[in-house]
Amino acid sequence: MPDLAQGYSADIVLAANESVRVRTSGQVTVTSAYGAPAGTTTLNANTQLFGPYGVPAKLRVTAVSGAANYAQPTQVPVTADPATGEFTPPVSGAWNTVVSANVYLPTGFSTYAAALPNWRAGAQQTRAGVICRIAWPGNSTAVGYGALGAANYVGIKRASPTSRLAALLDTILRPTGIESWMGNNGSETAGGTTFNQYFPSLNPGAGWVNSPQGSLGKNSLENSTTTNALPLTASVPVNTGEIFYFSKPVDGTAAFGTFTVNVDGGATLATVDCNAAKTMRKQVVTFARGYHTLNVVPPGGGVYVVIAGMIAYDSENPGVQVLNLGYAGGTAATLKGSGTLATSNVISTLGCKLIILGNLINDWVAGTNVATFKADTQTLITAAKNGGACDVVLITDIPTAPGVASYATQAAYLTAYRELAAENSLILIDWYTQSGGTYEAANAAGLMYDDRHESALGYTRKAEMVASVLAAALR
Repeated sequence: MPDLAQGYSADIVLAANESVRVRTSGQVTVTSAYGAPAGTTTLNANTQLFGPYGVPAKLRVTAVSGAANYAQPTQVPVTADPATGEFTPPVSGAWNTVVSANVYLPTGFSTYAAALPNWRAGAQQTRAGVICRIAWPGNSTAVGYGALGAANYVGIKRASPTSRLAALLDTILRPTGIESWMGNNGSETAGGTTFNQYFPSLNPGAGWVNSPQGSLGKNSLENSTTTNALPLTASVPVNTGEIFYFSKPVDGTAAFGTFTVNVDGGATLATVDCNAAKTMRKQVVTFARGYHTLNVVPPGGGVYVVIAGMIAYDSENPGVQVLNLGYAGGTAATLKGSGTLATSNVISTLGCKLIILGNLINDWVAGTNVATFKADTQTLITAAKNGGACDVVLITDIPTAPGVASYATQAAYLTAYRELAAENSLILIDWYTQSGGTYEAANAAGLMYDDRHESALGYTRKAEMVASVLAAALR
């Protein structure tokens, strides 16, 4: 049940048949954005149910004084928000109290809390105002291809399993956040999707193009030709921005420049010189809390600025952030990368408490040598652990049609994943078996969009499995 401290607001999207219960020990206002009757309702030390309204609706709940919280009686929101593209389908009952039989604790661990100490500590620290960050690297199923029933990436960032996981965690923790991007996730590889169509909160100005200096989440964005901003517009109040950028070019020849950071086109908050030893770096800026657009402004004139990602959040109410590091078309080798800017060399920069790793399909489609696949995945696991500061959970992919790869082929990679979980003392979430163990069974259950990607229901059930484990670790 999300809590709101005094002075804070939350936007709640309801489907036509949904309602939300708002409680306060002080005073709270509930204002209709659309769908519900126009106007504002004020509650004083009271509880009231809002909805259903018979049409999709959006409400803003504001804690004017004292504490407030809100909860839906049976489920989290189920709708596509016309304003933001945010989409969360219904969830099954009691997901946060029941862990699937197809989740395996590593040998020597009797509880999920013991197996996920960094996640548990990080989630608890949010109560003290310390942000907790989760990342989910993977292939196009991590990106969420097919989540909205179309053969493209339009609008699916807010419909991906990472966003669904954030929505689930939002019901048991301080508000979670997805006001972020890390790489383009390969979103422009299908159906001519632009980055802005994929993630409406980011609208790159002319001159920003995919960079060959990819790393986390596939391609970064670069600009060497214009001074147009790279803007991230937050849909919730924020007061802190983090900009992840690359210093020096991969080939060592192109000129790198200096970029500036502002919010809403105002005063410069930071001036960042990219001429430094080649690596991924982070610039943090702070500003007055509110609804803001965080801008990165390049110099143009033929010098390069390469941005790997941006995150905006409220440091006064930080909660948990879930980062989508999906890489459409990615294999274990491409996720691992090579050289100074490889994922395995820079992922620790994110400061995650938990990384969820699931990336098998493209390797069994390509027929990657299984020993090579296992070695590359091991490199990722070692890097993700960040010297013991971050927990890692492995999750198997959903079964693909036998025409994509035979079941015998799929089984070889599944065995490698199970071995990696055992050898690294990691929790293994066996989504492959949980979803039916064959493509035919998964498809009959409505979990498939096509022969290798989940449907909206499939991504929801997958996120539920992860959420159930994370919730169990907090009990």
